[in-house]
Amino acid sequence: METVADGSAGSTAAESTKSSCAVAADSPERVPACLLSAPTVEEGAAFTAEAARLESHPDPTCRVLGAAISDRLPTVMMFDRAILKKSPLQRTYGVGFSYEFGDEWLVRIARRFNELTERSLSDKLRTLRHEVAHSLGATEEASGRGLTAAEYADRCG
Repeated sequence: METVADGSAGSTAAESTKSSCAVAADSPERVPACLLSAPTVEEGAAFTAEAARLESHPDPTCRVLGAAISDRLPTVMMFDRAILKKSPLQRTYGVGFSYEFGDEWLVRIARRFNELTERSLSDKLRTLRHEVAHSLGATEEASGRGLTAAEYADRCG
């Protein structure tokens, strides 16, 4: 999951749900399905263009990421607000996550940090690269075995 530290106030996706809009106990989703939506035309076009750009990138690692993005585009869904995680020292926002369900990788990307703060298209593209990198085996923390998801996102950005 890509997280971003931020000091602004916000609400969690769970706080914005109604009791009839909840995650089923056996669901792999972290956001209730009723809060997910397809990318807008602008987001979808940007995601498709990003995949094409990466597929012709001079770095072979980025070409692999571009092909993976192309393969995962049908599973990309958007959720309205980042998932807020509070700790005593800081507040972080989960702006994206991906997971394997059966034989398919599902990618989820936040449109906003909170009710008032929209994420830029550039930030959403970085999150897309980061989350799809997990489907290639990238981890959050350096393990000495390949790039982390953040390194994929930055290197191919």
